[in-house]
Amino acid sequence: MAIANNFFNGRPTFLNDFANGQTLDNRITFLRSGAATYYDGKSSALAEQNLVLQSNNFLTTWFSGGLAPTLNVTDPSGTTNNAWTFTCNTVGAQVHYSGESLTVAAGTYVASVYFQAGTINFAGITILGGTNNYVTVTANLTSGSVSLGTTTVTGTFSAASGTITQVGSTAWYRVTLTFTTTTANFGLYIYQSNSATPSYGTNGLPGYAGALTDTILVYGAQLEQRSTATAYNQTTTTAINNFIPTLQSAPVNTPRFDFNPVTGESLGLLVEGSSTNLFNYSEDFTNAYWGKPALPVTASATIAPDGNQTGQLLTVTTSNVTHQLYSSATAVTNGSIYTFSVYLKYYGQQFAQLVPISASLCNFDLLNGIAGTPTNGTANIIPVGNGWYRCSYTFTGNGTSPNFIICAAQSLTSSIQPAFAGNGFNGFYAWGAQLELTQNAGASSALTSYIKTTSASVTRAAEYPTVTATNFSTFFNNSQGTWYVEAQGGYYNGNVCEILSINNASGIAVQLLIAQYTSTTSSLLGTAQLNPTSNASVNGVGVSNKLAYTYTNSALVVSELGVTPLTSATNNALPTATNMAIGYRSQYGDGWLNGHIKKLAYYPTAMTGANLQALTGS
Repeated sequence: MAIANNFFNGRPTFLNDFANGQTLDNRITFLRSGAATYYDGKSSALAEQNLVLQSNNFLTTWFSGGLAPTLNVTDPSGTTNNAWTFTCNTVGAQVHYSGESLTVAAGTYVASVYFQAGTINFAGITILGGTNNYVTVTANLTSGSVSLGTTTVTGTFSAASGTITQVGSTAWYRVTLTFTTTTANFGLYIYQSNSATPSYGTNGLPGYAGALTDTILVYGAQLEQRSTATAYNQTTTTAINNFIPTLQSAPVNTPRFDFNPVTGESLGLLVEGSSTNLFNYSEDFTNAYWGKPALPVTASATIAPDGNQTGQLLTVTTSNVTHQLYSSATAVTNGSIYTFSVYLKYYGQQFAQLVPISASLCNFDLLNGIAGTPTNGTANIIPVGNGWYRCSYTFTGNGTSPNFIICAAQSLTSSIQPAFAGNGFNGFYAWGAQLELTQNAGASSALTSYIKTTSASVTRAAEYPTVTATNFSTFFNNSQGTWYVEAQGGYYNGNVCEILSINNASGIAVQLLIAQYTSTTSSLLGTAQLNPTSNASVNGVGVSNKLAYTYTNSALVVSELGVTPLTSATNNALPTATNMAIGYRSQYGDGWLNGHIKKLAYYPTAMTGANLQALTGS
């Protein structure tokens, strides 16, 4: 007989489709004393952007006046013949420039270009909106300083500022020009100069008597609609406008209906216990709390998973050493289980390594999203959008005082803290480091939602979804009924996480406890318990399981994932239940699901085994 013929015809008296509805039944009370992070499935932020076309091909959309570009120079990353020599091709007193016309919206922008001195030591950037309407910055490529040109404003440009930053230990500098514009059309110009403080013409470009031997070296132009430049992204025929799904913060006592940030799947109601991020300065690796030998940190280098420009770039140096970032300020207890995690993103350096304690390591492939095999414990890598991954390592403390290390690696299997010479340009982005005492012993993943810290550790409060008093008694039948749940958990407290518990007035689980273990699920009725491992395999962490059970005064019947139901032995009459806890065990104040509930339904009538099998197999 077809499964459809075995579907139960009755209606539930309690139905919460958390995944599709993203709302709580008004009979559920939800408490959490602080904020907590989640993905809402719709919020995103502009991440990588480059509005310049052919940003490193100055022979295409770029026009030239007195400069001839030749592709014959090693770029800042060490790639040969990937940067340009701009050579003066006209002698005499005139301007020497290359430019591109752009059409943009009004707003604040930052232009950036990589320069290196040739025979000429000065170069700059001009943004030109018309005669006597420009902003400009000139860089001294030997001293590493910049000066702003006189801004002749007709109401189009304002708030100009400039920076110059040396690229590692190379002779390259990145020069930026930040400005605000009310016009939709302007030109971006790159020019040579013979002075750090030249005289500018009405077009914002300096003129001088050039010679045919005058050169500067140029690489990678970029224009972004923000006030601080992010890492360079090369364009060809189209602009780059990448977006990143952004972590949200749910206020006090507000439930989190979580989404997969990459696939957009609605995961349902997220229920977690309390957890503490033991690290300080979780988003600021420039702080002295983090040691950083041979892995210099660039702040505000990119857009982080929360949508702010707080992602930091960790760059490998040219020294033949271990390129690492570490914290030694946090001790761990011998025998206790912890999870060490950080958000990482590829920027030329493919492999990164986490080292939580001595002799323990796991490498991560940031280009392909692969976690290597850890030497101890378990590891995981979770994509969160736009190339970011949350890399985690769950381990057991060994009584030592650890250095929690994030370092560069050369392969997925390289040894602990490998030493090698980098190129002074490549690296990886990092954000959101977290160390938490794991409540999920034995789990394949014990990671919980991200907790931001600054100068001290921060605790995320536990969540308490409950149904009590008449909100419970008006829909619940104590003598018989059927529950259906679709959920996934993280295995709390001795390998068990609670999906649902039905309790008496004293908070003791008297009738039903549905729990998901490392390799089983369990249903409890009075003294009868069923663990349906013999008829179904639990899908595991991060994957929803479908479980339905029916109870009467004499029996408990359970079916999981559409397989043959199991039936308990005879049971005594059931004590009176008065309330229920969702996603945790109120009896002991523990057992948090640390996962998601997609659907929760209750029918005040006992179903048949065939009904249950059909319900969980659909």
